[in-house]
Amino acid sequence: MNRKFKKFFGSIFHGLKGSAIFFMIGVMLFALWKIIYIVMSKDLLLSKYVIAGVMAAFIVIGFIYGMIAYRKKNHHYKVYTMTGKNLAINLILTLIFTGYFWYVLRNKIIPSGTIYIFFFIAFILFYAFSALISSIHHHIAKRQHKRIKKSTIFLAIIFNPIFVLIYLWLFSMVVYNSIYVPCGVSVIGVDKNAYTGNTRNLGISADDRIIAIDGMRIISLQDVREYMASLDSTKEVTVDTVNNTYLVKTYQIDGSRYMGLLLKEQVCLREY
Repeated sequence: MNRKFKKFFGSIFHGLKGSAIFFMIGVMLFALWKIIYIVMSKDLLLSKYVIAGVMAAFIVIGFIYGMIAYRKKNHHYKVYTMTGKNLAINLILTLIFTGYFWYVLRNKIIPSGTIYIFFFIAFILFYAFSALISSIHHHIAKRQHKRIKKSTIFLAIIFNPIFVLIYLWLFSMVVYNSIYVPCGVSVIGVDKNAYTGNTRNLGISADDRIIAIDGMRIISLQDVREYMASLDSTKEVTVDTVNNTYLVKTYQIDGSRYMGLLLKEQVCLREY
């Protein structure tokens, strides 16, 4: 009976480890998706239900795979089995990055429990890298003739703590954009350069909200970027704001066209 309980809880435990690893893979895929949109100068606006559904699928698949790996005692079971060495490496890495996190934010007003939350999340998400590094080190130290699996080296690279934090940062942007959506663009000033003398003389007031440019409705900075990119040449554009209408001369630098207006995007809670 004790043996059955041991196998049952062992299977559950390894399933949870599999979920944590596949959760990180899901975060990484959303991060790569976000990078593609950043390169394309576009906003990635996904439903929170889509994000939750995809991440739930990764967690369930990871849990199932973790249980299968435990029962089959395959390569991944051997690599990710919790050992004192794995935990020691993981603890050291987590303390280093938590210390750096605290150092960067020490003068900022953040909730007191944030540092503990960061430590807990980092300890879970850094474990895969710690286990992989431990496995590689063990392989090299024993001077085994069998080559290290390429997948182990590849996973160690993509799961390194720096990349993990970048993935989480990009993923948080995706989640933020699923909760908050652009709902207006405000003027906060005019750029000071050789091309914006006339624009500065227009007297556009700060915090005035742009409604449209040449009749095109403006809700986000993406709308402004897309309109400016659609222009074949520099011209005088009509900028409608809440308070007034202005004729703004555009100019070109290195093939890109600008109005010279410093803009800020406003966000509102997304309605579902």
